Amino acid sequence: LTLGSRGALIVDRGGAQHVPARKVKAVDSTGAGDAFVGSLAYFLSRKSPLKEAVKRACAIATMSVLKPGTQTSFPSREEVKGLAR
Repeated sequence: LTLGSRGALIVDRGGAQHVPARKVKAVDSTGAGDAFVGSLAYFLSRKSPLKEAVKRACAIATMSVLKPGTQTSFPSREEVKGLAR
């Protein structure tokens, strides 16, 4: 469950875990949800553990709100390297 600027919530049989988002001054939040879902799907397809995948997806969605627009605001592969470690 995405929570916008507050991050995301992971809910499973073990309970709920909050994954916070980094606080930033958003320029344009258009496409942030798409950035989250797309990157979450990517990290899960690469066999990342769920919590790690959600942490990275939150970080990428956060990066996507720092510039105006949608596709042009999504971070490049180089910008993502070393993210949310």
